[in-house]
Amino acid sequence: MRKTIAGLMLIVSAWAVLAGRTHAAVNLQYGARPQAMGGAFCAVAEDANGAYWNPAGMAFAKRSQVTLMHGLMKNFSGVNLDYLGLVFPLEKEIGTGAAITSTGANLEEGELNEVSRFTAGSYRLALGY
Repeated sequence: MRKTIAGLMLIVSAWAVLAGRTHAAVNLQYGARPQAMGGAFCAVAEDANGAYWNPAGMAFAKRSQVTLMHGLMKNFSGVNLDYLGLVFPLEKEIGTGAAITSTGANLEEGELNEVSRFTAGSYRLALGY
């Protein structure tokens, strides 16, 4: 029984690692401060970006904060990113927050009268305390 559980855990772990690699080419970094830090933000996520990057960091927020971001990806025409982050300190070393992310693409292909349009989008809501 233990070998079966260990084997199943190994398969699930390998699947999770490989699934994460499919999105490695497009590194979406929500929030202005995390982008400025080159994505090395998880250890210092004590502000309104904490709900997305590291919810445990919200416990160290000193005041209520809101952050908004709208960005267009320069390497991909027609792809946009939207982000809203909130954090509210409740007591000493206790905080709560939320993050809403939206990624969308409006792509066109073709010439003059024969244009194909493709629109896709995804939304994510993260709540943490």
